[in-house]
Amino acid sequence: MWSTIYFWKGFFLKNIKRCAFYSCEKLESVYFMGNPQNLEAVIFDHEQNITIYGLSGGSVEEYAQKEGLSFC
Repeated sequence: MWSTIYFWKGFFLKNIKRCAFYSCEKLESVYFMGNPQNLEAVIFDHEQNITIYGLSGGSVEEYAQKEGLSFC
């Protein structure tokens, strides 16, 4: 099981659906090099200690703030 997932710049990512990473117990960090158009609520299990990395001021940072997740 992976502890880190990367979505590289140029990788077309439009939507991430609810519970997409639910039960990924070893997942610790997710890197978004672009801005997905739609991140649905609760894509991660709230008991996970996840840090999301992405562009400041974008949809990823906004999602992290709404969901109470660490953002860098």
